[in-house]
Amino acid sequence: EDVCYYHARSLYTLNRFGPAIQVLEGLRKRESRQGRLLTALGQAYEANGESGKAERAFEEAVRQADHRGEALLRYGVFLFRAGRLEEAEKRVRQAIEAAPANVEAQAELGRVLYQRGELQEAIVVLEK
Repeated sequence: EDVCYYHARSLYTLNRFGPAIQVLEGLRKRESRQGRLLTALGQAYEANGESGKAERAFEEAVRQADHRGEALLRYGVFLFRAGRLEEAEKRVRQAIEAAPANVEAQAELGRVLYQRGELQEAIVVLEK
């Protein structure tokens, strides 16, 4: 599982999204950490321009027990990029609840709040 997962993540890093998707899809029935797998799959589908499949993967990932904080954060970033700021804020706030020490989630929340025009709250969050 780990070798295939990290192989797919390496392909993703090399901007080889199609091959990364193939490896990740091949793992779907074997991977015990579905949250981790589905989050990676969502990222690969998004990078490959397949937003519908990406969103379905992220939605499924956040329902899993493992890697929930990471899944919520990556889904929030996806929603932010899609211009769906209210939904993005909700998911990023859930990511912070799931993993309060995650500074990247705090930064993403600050970015969402800034884009929504909530500057004072964004400043408070970003100063954390």
